[in-house]
Amino acid sequence: MPDVVELTPSVRNEVSEEKWDQLLDGSQGATVFHTSEWAQVLSATFKDLKVRYIVIEDQLGRYVAGMPFAVSRSLLVSTYRSMPFGTYGGPLIVRGLEDDAAVFVGTSLQGVTRGLLPFSFSCVLFDTPVIVERALQNAFLGGTREKVSTHLIDLDEGFQKLWDSSFDKETRTCARKAERNGVRVEENATEQAAQILYSLYKKQTALWNLKRVYPERLVSEIIDRMGERARVWIGMLDGEPICAVLAFYFQDTLMAWLSGQNEESRKLRASHLVYTEILKHACANGYSVFNFGASGNLQGVRYFKESFGAREYFYSVFTSESSLFKLARKLKRAAIGT
Repeated sequence: MPDVVELTPSVRNEVSEEKWDQLLDGSQGATVFHTSEWAQVLSATFKDLKVRYIVIEDQLGRYVAGMPFAVSRSLLVSTYRSMPFGTYGGPLIVRGLEDDAAVFVGTSLQGVTRGLLPFSFSCVLFDTPVIVERALQNAFLGGTREKVSTHLIDLDEGFQKLWDSSFDKETRTCARKAERNGVRVEENATEQAAQILYSLYKKQTALWNLKRVYPERLVSEIIDRMGERARVWIGMLDGEPICAVLAFYFQDTLMAWLSGQNEESRKLRASHLVYTEILKHACANGYSVFNFGASGNLQGVRYFKESFGAREYFYSVFTSESSLFKLARKLKRAAIGT
């Protein structure tokens, strides 16, 4: 990089995929949800969302900082999120240029949200440099931070070490039970796999009584658009799918993002075998981290993840709401009696 860095901020509807990928490769905290492929998935699935990008370029035209965000509007209210839904996002800056570029990210966001209309802005701060967090706080002085968590497994010591020392005894027993009872694990990225996953996911969400359910098209678009970054792992019994996991692959991280199973799978502990095979694959292919994802308030899910040796990792969601947005929300709640 030159000794003197001249930076130019802009807000765009599209980016150069080559330059954007270079930014992701050179930045701390980049995730699969920062990729242009994920932006395409969101745009194709949710017609009311418009994905845009803050881009900071140096004098050579290289992207040295940036942030994808999704914009949605309802009547006169604007919502900006980086990135929906239930995923990571937030600003990225090339390592070594945090001091130079952080303030540009903050001022660019101020420019995006400036105006008379009510707005809400939120972004995920996952492994985000402190100076970048401060830039956001300075841009939105009334902003708040909510602590949330995921579960991570360090894969650097290899699968055998995980199996022997991190998996608890019951988890090893469950994986063996599934295998003895004829469960076999497949992995692919076909439209049929997407349909299998979604069918099992719907069964699982009904069991858990979840209110928010992703649309089927989201899974279809992920498989169609994300290439080798997304695969479906399926537990099969006598040729029939009983358990499935959608996994994302990005840099050194393999992440389980969506899953589902039926009653037969629960009886046979098929998911224990599927996740065991995913972890075995991740270790064999050089991944350093397995991200189990958030557990919400589902204590059984949390226990399941920790039984594989996963540790809780805390991060935060930064949110800023304009006074008019808060007023609009208050009036809406009053109108519907909540």
